[in-house]
Amino acid sequence: MNEDDIPQSGPLTADAAQPTSPILGPQTTLKDALSMMLDADVTAGIVVDRLGRLTGLLTVDQIAEALQATRAGS
Repeated sequence: MNEDDIPQSGPLTADAAQPTSPILGPQTTLKDALSMMLDADVTAGIVVDRLGRLTGLLTVDQIAEALQATRAGS
């Protein structure tokens, strides 16, 4: 599933969801998100706001890019 496939409103349909993808809330760190995705053997987590509303996806690749950018800035 790509982020472009996420509906702008309404629920995420069952055929578009991967049931093992972890739910990532506002307090979830990148390290925790990566760990949760690796444990679930998936490449993306579902990001929700503090009310549990879908806001997007976070992928392992995005986390890797963020880590590389952090290391490059050091």
